[in-house]
Amino acid sequence: MTDAWLTEFEKRRGERETADRTFTLLGEQLTVKATVAPQITIRFNNARRDAILDAQAAIAAREANTDLPDPRITDEQMIEIAEETARALLDDSSLDAWERLRSSDNPAPLSFREIFEVCDYLIARASGLPIDAPAASSNGRQTGGRSSTAGSSSKAAPRKH
Repeated sequence: MTDAWLTEFEKRRGERETADRTFTLLGEQLTVKATVAPQITIRFNNARRDAILDAQAAIAAREANTDLPDPRITDEQMIEIAEETARALLDDSSLDAWERLRSSDNPAPLSFREIFEVCDYLIARASGLPIDAPAASSNGRQTGGRSSTAGSSSKAAPRKH
């Protein structure tokens, strides 16, 4: 690599670090970290993949008129992973605001689907990717003959790239 490439690399990184990374969400001001390690999003992306595979397996089971397979990931695990991801992507100064948005005391807390939409937005902002409209989401995990024991039935849809 040339010195010009290194200079440009450091310039782009410096611009990202000094750029305004704040945004307002439902009246709360939040700030995305300037840089995050790529490992931050691996668990989130793996959980999303597992949820997609679960939905596909449920559809196949329903079509074959068989019992649903055990899910790879529960709704509770998905929320936990999304929470970890959001907290890792937000500047420490934004964590109280995030808690207010998520609090069960909030008269209109973020919904299951909205949490994942916000995580997608945070990942794009932190990584410098273009921010597109959220992907269309299904109304939740598909079920066949067996009912779910999980608390919520909605899942985030995969991002379309």
